[in-house]
Amino acid sequence: MHNLSKSVVSSLIYSMRRRIVVELYSPSLRILWKEWDARVTVVLNLTIQILLSILGNRRKSSRKLAIRVFIWLGYISADSVATFALGILSSNVTDMYDQRNNNAVDTNTELAAFWAPFLLLHLGGPDSITAYALEDNELWLRQGIGLIVQTGMALYVFLMGWTGSRLSVLSLVMFLPGLVKYGERVWILRSASNKIRRTSMARDKFFYRKENFYKENDIKQNSGYFIGVDRLVEIQLPVDLSGLNNNNSITDEDVLLVAYG
Repeated sequence: MHNLSKSVVSSLIYSMRRRIVVELYSPSLRILWKEWDARVTVVLNLTIQILLSILGNRRKSSRKLAIRVFIWLGYISADSVATFALGILSSNVTDMYDQRNNNAVDTNTELAAFWAPFLLLHLGGPDSITAYALEDNELWLRQGIGLIVQTGMALYVFLMGWTGSRLSVLSLVMFLPGLVKYGERVWILRSASNKIRRTSMARDKFFYRKENFYKENDIKQNSGYFIGVDRLVEIQLPVDLSGLNNNNSITDEDVLLVAYG
């Protein structure tokens, strides 16, 4: 009896939640979102990129809280919005491909395929900011995996929307710099990580010492000094250690020779 009443209450709660969702998202609102979802996400992502491009360098010179909050929000949401937009384009272009006539050119499909390379370019981020903090550089491997996944998704949208028109050719032209830009971001994050930076600093320090050594030799040689290469030969001096075993007094010279030996 208790289990039956519990199941009835759960059913009522589920029905109420479903009714609230249906009332909140009416059929007209869902149709409107289905029609404009790709456009809204692409424009939103473009707005975030413009915001980061303008304010990206300001975080180095400005201590205003509002600017730092806007930059932080734009930085953490840029990748998520671009990924979400690629997912919407992937779903929409599949529906368009199934519904369109193969003998006709669908402009919506072409436009969806044209947006995908731009989103890949946006995932590369603006030049004004690559990482918000030093800790973000350690996530370069995660960004590398994201590069593979997002490139595959953008390639899928591009191939599904390919019609051979001029707009499709322009999509191919945009796809290559988008891939390069995203790969450049992963490479920069990897180069700025702690492990790679320490290795690079040690290597640079070695070459810096070597370069200074050769410069110093050139300066001395130009000043008239004789610069040559000599071989250091270690010479074993004959040392009489018998005096140490007895209580006999030894000279300071013998002490130095014994110490050297």
